[in-house]
Amino acid sequence: GTADIGIGFEPDFDADLGRAAEVHVELGAAMAPDHALAKCEGLHLSDLVGEPLILPDANYDIHNRLNKLTQGAGLKLSRIVETNSFEAMTSLIVAGLGVGLRTRVGISAEIERGDLAFVPIVDRMFRSTQVVILTKARRALPVAAALLCERMVAFFAALAEMKSSGARQIPMP
Repeated sequence: GTADIGIGFEPDFDADLGRAAEVHVELGAAMAPDHALAKCEGLHLSDLVGEPLILPDANYDIHNRLNKLTQGAGLKLSRIVETNSFEAMTSLIVAGLGVGLRTRVGISAEIERGDLAFVPIVDRMFRSTQVVILTKARRALPVAAALLCERMVAFFAALAEMKSSGARQIPMP
């Protein structure tokens, strides 16, 4: 591709890509703030049985991990929407049409405004995912892209610090 920088969730190894930074972020259930589960400290996937779920499609690692875990546990989850658009997921969740499984990345503003609640998933095999900043290997970034990459790396460091401190709000570096 022609992009200088990319962000990937659990990306496969590619010799043509370098990893500028990576961080594990918690997975959780995003929902309307007045949802019955919104006040919980943590949720098991089994707590979501019967809830209308809005999920990333099969192009995302979350989808495939969820399939393996629910099949292994015999859980029947009600998937009402599967999409490759995190923006569409967010809009549907904010509208109160269901519960989404995702990270806080990309919805921190909605959480801060009180438009969404985020409750971490506590199941050991589904509680976090790796987010990686990718660059082209063996190639220096253009100046503007390098500056953006530095900011993104600082943001990832803040995410890692947030995780280790137990903070709930994504800090903006």
